[in-house]
Amino acid sequence: MLFKMSSYPRIIDSLTDFSDDILLHIFSYLSGWDLINVMETCHRLSKVGKDHSLWKKADFSDGMLTASLISKKVFPCLHESTKSLHIRGYRKNLSSGAKRKSDLLTTHILKTFSLKCPNLEELHVLEAIVNAERLKLRNFGELKNITHFRISNCEFISLPSPVREGSYFSNMSCFFQNIENLEISFCNWITDYDLMVLSKLDTLKSLCLKCDLKIGYTIVYLSISFRFGFKNLESLDLRGTSLRDNDVSSIMLSGKLKSLSIGPIGCVRRFSDSIDDGLNLIIPDPFRKEEPPQQVVVINMGPNGPNWRHADEEELDTLGLHWVKKGLNRNREAALKEDEHYFFCKEGKLIRARQQNKTGEFSQTQNKNSNKRKETECYEHEKASKRLKSEEENISNEELSSDEEGEETGEKYSNDNFVESSINCKESTLPDSFLSDSMVHGFRDHSNNLEHLILAGCAITNNGLFDLLQYTLSLKYLDISDTYVTNEGLHEAQTLLPNCKFVLNKVQTPETR
Repeated sequence: MLFKMSSYPRIIDSLTDFSDDILLHIFSYLSGWDLINVMETCHRLSKVGKDHSLWKKADFSDGMLTASLISKKVFPCLHESTKSLHIRGYRKNLSSGAKRKSDLLTTHILKTFSLKCPNLEELHVLEAIVNAERLKLRNFGELKNITHFRISNCEFISLPSPVREGSYFSNMSCFFQNIENLEISFCNWITDYDLMVLSKLDTLKSLCLKCDLKIGYTIVYLSISFRFGFKNLESLDLRGTSLRDNDVSSIMLSGKLKSLSIGPIGCVRRFSDSIDDGLNLIIPDPFRKEEPPQQVVVINMGPNGPNWRHADEEELDTLGLHWVKKGLNRNREAALKEDEHYFFCKEGKLIRARQQNKTGEFSQTQNKNSNKRKETECYEHEKASKRLKSEEENISNEELSSDEEGEETGEKYSNDNFVESSINCKESTLPDSFLSDSMVHGFRDHSNNLEHLILAGCAITNNGLFDLLQYTLSLKYLDISDTYVTNEGLHEAQTLLPNCKFVLNKVQTPETR
């Protein structure tokens, strides 16, 4: 008697026993580094792992890279379908005593990115060391389709002096013509002057400058930024900066913000020093296109913020600013492009200038202190350049070997041993007394479109909250955690604005914000 043997399911012994479709589905859950490690095991997995569908979002942020590793590991994975790229450098490891690594980004790397993935829309650069002398902003312009650009926890060395050369981001609007989302966070080298330059990005819709402590340090630049720039900005995150009550009215000037986040992250950290309120500033009027080109904006800085006024050619003489006429009698577009402006004291005397007039017309109008400051900056810049050149010569050979020894698969990222470099700031506990009920008046006239507002960690009281709700009737979300608002105040606020979601947590960590 014959018996028919039943068929048993096939036993899978390894990944190679799966079909390509199943492997592609499995690989879609892997990070960039894990996928590269799998691809290096055999030829078949390497072939499947190079499928374009797996690299539309190339995320290498779970490991640390060098320029050499980018060439060896990242370049082969990129292609025309890649739209998002995340890379992380070695900056955090430097505080643990590790020897210095090479720059993460170079002109060659950015050029290769543009050739291999011409449709790249998002670039995220984390914890990188970038030499601003070797890598200019125009080099990023190779990536012409970038709409989302993120720089987080990065150190830019050899930055240009604002007095002599302007901001690193000067003319950014020429190179990033499609930029919509920009994040420069946890970077203590970003200043209000950089913010003023970034305000020329007319296509920008979302800006995050979280934990950039120097933002809010120079109220003049901050006021100019939001009065004349950021024409289409809808979302703004300035948490963890040195903002004060008076800055809020300047931030809200455009009237187009839909989302705003201010307040401390963790403990209150802000610069202890402040710019002298007695200094005034004068600039060409960006809104004025007709003649005479000498008409300028005079900003009188007072204890309650800037007071704006215009001054024509005759008024300049009355104000003791006759020296301005000669300087601004140039091509108007060039003056605005170069961010030309001048600080002067109450008597009308020039304190310092930011202009790129190569003829040196204003060199004689600078006072002795200004000249001394310039000489000091030039000396420090020259000294830093020599030190940098010496370091590069000493470590150039070490960098090549370090990229090859122990880093072939990328060192795993660790967040345990990083200590932030010391900065001139002071710390205090929540809430932040510099952001209090006094800032509420800043929402009075330009908050019609505001829907999402985070004030966690601000010194807002019940009365301040009630006044705020009168000006922000369109709010749909309000975070007032770690403030002076009580539960009773919250209940009354919910009655005043029933369609708004209120968040009131007394204990909140930075991760939950």
